[in-house]
Amino acid sequence: MADLTLSGYDLSLVDGDLPWIDGLDAVAQDCAMTLRTFLEETPYDRSAGVPYLQVIFQRGVSLYQARFILTEILLAVDLVDAVLELDLDLDTTARTLAVTGRLQALDSEFPINVTVNP
Repeated sequence: MADLTLSGYDLSLVDGDLPWIDGLDAVAQDCAMTLRTFLEETPYDRSAGVPYLQVIFQRGVSLYQARFILTEILLAVDLVDAVLELDLDLDTTARTLAVTGRLQALDSEFPINVTVNP
């Protein structure tokens, strides 16, 4: 697996070239971008993304429910074998979510640290 390198939400540009990443770095980048994508946000695939506005940021949603949803979504990312740890700091009033944890892919572990807000 190889992806274009991102810097935040934008493509990286180094000396006029678009650099590529592969392996565990590409999987980690895919996981971060998956968590940053809201359900129905992309016009190319309205089913892609996390149901933040529809479910996770709604009142009454428990951390258990949010963790379950995010775990299932992360396990669907190509080459992710396991979600070893997933900690959430959810503020439904401000609609922000900080996700930290450890995932496993390509026989290695890697950290995830993403903050989401609309």
